[in-house]
Amino acid sequence: YGQQNQTRVNSVFAHQTETRTDGYGGSLRFKSPKLPVDLSYAHLESEQTGFYTSEEKGDDWRLVIAQRGERTTTRLSSAYTDRERLDRGFATRTSTSDSEIRNYVDFGARKQLRLESTAAYRWTESDVYETSHMRFNEHLDWKHSSTLKSAYYLNYSRIESDGFDSRSSSANGQLTHYLYDNLTTTVGLWAEGNDYGAGKEDIGGARLDMRYLRDIPWGSITVDLGQSYEATYREYDRQQIQVVNEQQTLSDGAVTLLDHENVDLASVDVTDATGTVIYIRDIDYTLTPIDTFVRINRVSFGAIADGQAVLIRYRYTLSSEYDDGVYDQSYGVALNLWSALSLSYRYQHADQRILSGTPPEHPIDDTIESVDGRLDFGWSETHLSFTDTQKRSGVSTQVWRAEETLRFRPTRRLFFSLGGYTGRTRFKDENETEDNYGGKASLDWLPAPWCQFNFVGFQDNVTGTTQETISTGVSAELEMAYRIWGVKFIGEYINEEQRIEDNERTRFTLSVLITRELW
Repeated sequence: YGQQNQTRVNSVFAHQTETRTDGYGGSLRFKSPKLPVDLSYAHLESEQTGFYTSEEKGDDWRLVIAQRGERTTTRLSSAYTDRERLDRGFATRTSTSDSEIRNYVDFGARKQLRLESTAAYRWTESDVYETSHMRFNEHLDWKHSSTLKSAYYLNYSRIESDGFDSRSSSANGQLTHYLYDNLTTTVGLWAEGNDYGAGKEDIGGARLDMRYLRDIPWGSITVDLGQSYEATYREYDRQQIQVVNEQQTLSDGAVTLLDHENVDLASVDVTDATGTVIYIRDIDYTLTPIDTFVRINRVSFGAIADGQAVLIRYRYTLSSEYDDGVYDQSYGVALNLWSALSLSYRYQHADQRILSGTPPEHPIDDTIESVDGRLDFGWSETHLSFTDTQKRSGVSTQVWRAEETLRFRPTRRLFFSLGGYTGRTRFKDENETEDNYGGKASLDWLPAPWCQFNFVGFQDNVTGTTQETISTGVSAELEMAYRIWGVKFIGEYINEEQRIEDNERTRFTLSVLITRELW
């Protein structure tokens, strides 16, 4: 296949902007019933000139081989990706090689035992860092009876990155018992050893979880509890520790903090979940220090989507070396009535006890309480939530949010909805607040079986000490079809105003898509 797209934008306020995208590739498939093979290649080039200049080139090779037997299944997947990106003067290049072989074996006449074995290797090289990651995993599921089953795990992992060598080994098992359809009980034990090159950690723990589900008149009630204890023994050669591939999810309106304190901001690197795309600070994401922690946010016009998972690398400084035990407990209850009303409450508490060494600056004594309620009549949905977090080892917050959505369908071919939300996040230690409020309206109209119209408008506001952003947008789409032919007109307008940074960006898009379907 091959494709080429060209776009030209003229503006009286800025230079003419042109974008050209070229792509081509192909795939080869060997459709053997016993050993199917799939090989594919794709190449992409994109160049933008004018007010914003950017270039991107990429090559992707992928190979998948599978073997299926009566009781065994083996799958080999391998991929190689090379990316070059130049965005507003920031140049990044990343090459990634990723291979994994996975094997499943079923034992027993009724296949009550299944063993899953995995071996994987990933190598990443970029202008910023070079990383190799090797891992081996064994997972055994054993179904003893209809009410009793167990699972066992063995894992080994090694990461080498810019002189940093990390090795991790772990073993854990859990036993699950089902009492009728009401009570599920799970007991688990685990042990883990980590060697960071700059230090070592040995971890051991146990956990008990119970979940009770009961049908009541007009609904159901669920009660759950969890208890766990984890002991960690530490030994470090130096105080500067490297973190590789910490996973975080960046969502609008959420407070996302890096896991560790005293982070060196200059050492932070952010990539996508595959590690092949390197994001740029203050273009794709922002970092904001809060006390000894660091908050990370996505930029609306950047390359990170709302709710996207990212991988983060950074260095942080240890405050002290110590051994500790952490006791964690959680309790929850949920009530569902008439398939319309749901209420839930959850309590979590973690308490850290120092076994030896110098206590950390902020020992764990954290409590989280949350209440959630939802009332849904179909045409009206109301959602209220409140979360109070009190942390000695982190940022204490108090978050509440109220949402309301109204849905209307005056005719069989006309549907529209109105929604709004308001909320506030209070950072209790700094006595600062961040307000979130906004609304959304949508309309779907089917004037004829061959014609459909859709309209969406929204506004989101964030007002606080570190953020003050207003995002406004509308989009309209008209789609028409005649036999095998179809045409779609799409218009979109988005404006984002960042008042603290004194920055405003606007994007307007108008596109026409013509399709022809053969079958």
